[in-house]
Amino acid sequence: MRIWRIKVFGLAVAVFCQLVKAQSADPAVPEFLAKSVVVPQMFGAVGDGANHPVSAADVAAKQSTWVGKYAAGDEWDYVGLQEAIYASFNNGTLTPNGRNARLNKTLYLPPGNYLVNKPPTVALVFGGSVTGAGRFATTITSTFAGPAFQTNGCWYTQFTGITFAATVPQSGAVFELDGNYDGASKQGVQGNTFKDCYFEAAGKAAVGLAIVRLGGNTAQGSENLFLNCHFQSGTFSGVYISGFNALQNTFVGGNIQDCRNGIYVHAGSINVDSMGFQNGFQKQIDGDGFDVVLNNSADDHSSVRNCRSESARLIHVRNKHYVVLDNNNLVNTPPSGEWAPGKTYPRGAIISGKTSGKGDGRLFIAMTEGTSGATEPDWPGLGTLAANLIRAGSDELGLDGAGLDPAAAENYGVVVTGAGPEGKPLYATIRKSDKGKWAMTEKATTAVSMAQVRLGPLAADGGIKWMHYEYDEVVTDSTVSVTNNSFRWGRTRFGGGAIAHNNFARADNLELLAKLRDGPARASVENNRLTRNGGWNSGADEKPSLPDKATSPDPTPPRKEAP
Repeated sequence: MRIWRIKVFGLAVAVFCQLVKAQSADPAVPEFLAKSVVVPQMFGAVGDGANHPVSAADVAAKQSTWVGKYAAGDEWDYVGLQEAIYASFNNGTLTPNGRNARLNKTLYLPPGNYLVNKPPTVALVFGGSVTGAGRFATTITSTFAGPAFQTNGCWYTQFTGITFAATVPQSGAVFELDGNYDGASKQGVQGNTFKDCYFEAAGKAAVGLAIVRLGGNTAQGSENLFLNCHFQSGTFSGVYISGFNALQNTFVGGNIQDCRNGIYVHAGSINVDSMGFQNGFQKQIDGDGFDVVLNNSADDHSSVRNCRSESARLIHVRNKHYVVLDNNNLVNTPPSGEWAPGKTYPRGAIISGKTSGKGDGRLFIAMTEGTSGATEPDWPGLGTLAANLIRAGSDELGLDGAGLDPAAAENYGVVVTGAGPEGKPLYATIRKSDKGKWAMTEKATTAVSMAQVRLGPLAADGGIKWMHYEYDEVVTDSTVSVTNNSFRWGRTRFGGGAIAHNNFARADNLELLAKLRDGPARASVENNRLTRNGGWNSGADEKPSLPDKATSPDPTPPRKEAP
């Protein structure tokens, strides 16, 4: 099978070379293959990563032979790709082949970086194939505030071995998988396969790949499969899904990195298996992001299994979306490591208490710059999280409902996300309260709406003041199945269901589970345990107790040494 694939690839390249040179078909190439593969270089694409604008003379000379309409200034790579799409899936016309898929040809993109100033668009394609030479070997790069590729109706089609990249800030996605992007169509998206593709938002585009972001419910968006795909640096999310019919989208393997949210499901359902997440720690928390967000449900079920996360926050589930969390492992570490004596920390440093010390299992944030003391401090108690609107130049917080006692909360530390200079956190203390209004020692530099506010008592440590760094690691408001997971530093809050065989690093999580078991949700809670971190917070002894050999003999017989 492998030898045959190599031969087919070689023949496809031979066809490409002959077509580019405008020579007659190589007699050694089977006629059926020469008629079944299309490459964009046939229509003027270059793919060398440089700008090649179409001139007015080019338009005058070529318009009669082009299927689409183009203007002076369009990139030849865009023209070549779009014309290759017409040749592959429209039989060289403006009318899609549609369900007559036997007329389709494979669209092959040889190695290169294709610059597009408009989105190459596939419309009403059934059973198509768009194939590159491999991630990073073949790249389509958007040079404008729009997608590098989009669909308007796409069923049972394969996209393989291509990088889609952004270079210009935009509020949409690098790849728009849609059936109604223009609001005038009601075409579906279903059963497509993406394999070994890379979606590079580059910190420019909001989303790496979007499923029916614009078409919504009318565009369906279901049963799409993503195999070993990577999503990079979306300012909002790696993947965005937005349709109540966008169900059973599946992600197997691959990775999502440096995105505020990993997979954000505004509406729909997903199954994720063996994916890696690397979306940062404080960056993700301050951005109020999660690796997986499930926002809306029409009695939908989702699952996240066998995933490894180096991010801070795994999943947030809202509106009674049922989810299965099984065998996931969070392996993040505090940005500034474990507390150490005599060390200088900048303001905003986040550390954990010393292993087997007083504060292991919790994180703390430096509210002032300074050098730590010689011995581990008596860490501050738990803080609280709230949200608030704050104006630039104001020192006032409105925190009604935060559960704070006005007298006790004066001189609490406070961090307001995004309210400092250039949108950085604002660090201050509470100086007084009056009828739910809290005045801070510092004024906001940046206006923020519904800012995340973190408050708590302070503890002195040499020249530093520390505050507990509270955040949510997992949040669900509905029945869930949570088994065999390892959780880390943050709160885990569940709405009910079966919660069993998990590791927690915080004792208070187990206390909350006990209340959940006995409360109105009647959760099934069993065999959860604390990761052996030691210290007052973990609930574990300093040293494990060993069995008495007299009463608990070793069942393993002694091993004989080899002669």
